[in-house]
Amino acid sequence: MTKFYQTTGTGKAEVLSIHNCPICGADVDTNTLNWDFVSNLWERIPLLCGHGFRLNENLNITDDANNDDWQSSVVIFPEYIQELEALGYTEKRRSE
Repeated sequence: MTKFYQTTGTGKAEVLSIHNCPICGADVDTNTLNWDFVSNLWERIPLLCGHGFRLNENLNITDDANNDDWQSSVVIFPEYIQELEALGYTEKRRSE
């Protein structure tokens, strides 16, 4: 299985469809006071390890929450991208 990440506009690495840190396996901070969120749109939850954060984003906002389409990804801070690449992740170009 090929491991890809995409670079965001701010230089961070986003790994789609995962929930824990791809570098060390750490989970998110469960203290919701540390979360950034906008109800029914997105949540930004810090990883306990400090490598980045989990981003949960609703790609299909509907009147019925059962029909919403939430996607999770983990975003890694730029200073840790080299560690991500050492684990076999490569940057996926937008056209791939």
